[in-house]
Amino acid sequence: MIECKAHSFSPDSSTANQGRKLLATCSAPSAAVGVSADSSANAFVIYAVPSEDASQQLATLDKLTQELVEMEIPSSKFGVLGLSIEDGGLWAELDIPSLEEGSDLKIICKRSWITDGGDQDARPIYLVPYDPTAADNQIPQEREYCGRQLTQRILTYAMSVVGRAEVPDSIRIMANDALKSATFDISDRWQAKELDKFRSRIAQEIGSALNRGELKGKVDVRNTFVEVTLASLDEQKIALALLDKSQDGYIANQLTGDQMQVVDEG
Repeated sequence: MIECKAHSFSPDSSTANQGRKLLATCSAPSAAVGVSADSSANAFVIYAVPSEDASQQLATLDKLTQELVEMEIPSSKFGVLGLSIEDGGLWAELDIPSLEEGSDLKIICKRSWITDGGDQDARPIYLVPYDPTAADNQIPQEREYCGRQLTQRILTYAMSVVGRAEVPDSIRIMANDALKSATFDISDRWQAKELDKFRSRIAQEIGSALNRGELKGKVDVRNTFVEVTLASLDEQKIALALLDKSQDGYIANQLTGDQMQVVDEG
């Protein structure tokens, strides 16, 4: 698995607790990536950091591994993906110190060109904007950014449902489908006590965004979906405008303000 960080961290930082958990969990590929217990697959913990922080991050992961070994806790292999923007593009270099000779992964452990562009447009894409297991290890600015990205993608999904409707029509926006779309289906793998509550919040916030002005009273919010009755093209345009102008910062705070309690599948 790959964990992205803006900077490396020390073994004494609060973020190191996340590193210990990942190293311990990924020591059992069946638990980490969902393969069968008798599979020969391996799981690696890889941190993506700026290239100038790569050596420090490797040192931290080595230290955390030593701590786990001393406590007789199995630890997975680890590595660092160093990212840099230079020479007209984005470059990445994967370093996994403990790879055996002949490992297929050694082929990709080299400096590779990812995409062209300058300092402002050669940035890696952040695909999954929200992970309920990560909030405790994020600084407030990271949590705010992730929440807003998640919210914007949820609203974009809702707009796509409204935009495809052939009015007059009564449309249904499913909160779970919105969450799956916003996380590229990753949310299907989450195991959390409050996921149902989270989906309910999504439905509530989409409903609140739509139940305004000329659509007041035409929006029905159920537990995990929203039903909207659109009588004309004008009302369809109004619904799209309401979603587009929604306050994503406020909605993000409503959705992600409380940390979900994540549990194992077993």
